Amino acid sequence: MAQDGGPDGDGPRGPGHRAERFFEEFDANKDGKVTKAEMDNHRAARFEKTDTNKDGAINFDEFYQASLERHKTHMERMFQRMDANKDGAVTLEEMKEARGKRGWHRGHRGAKDGDKE
Repeated sequence: MAQDGGPDGDGPRGPGHRAERFFEEFDANKDGKVTKAEMDNHRAARFEKTDTNKDGAINFDEFYQASLERHKTHMERMFQRMDANKDGAVTLEEMKEARGKRGWHRGHRGAKDGDKE
């Protein structure tokens, strides 16, 4: 499966990698197509997971916690990609190498004008 590329889902790993990842997530029976039932089931499962107090509605705190969990997962994947030697720490050199592979540069939407290479 493709991995994350640039900030919009494109980059060294090819355009559309996010669409591919989401497609694979929704295609429950892995038959190469996503049915309405698969989409509905996926959404229902996500809703059930987010509705932690099981009252049939998602309040802001539940929504916020689910968002934090998704963000943490994203950050963990990004950290693992940067940690080239898998020692649990990212050096400046590893960060520079990861930035180069991903096509990040000063103009990246997350970079600040004062950032140095």
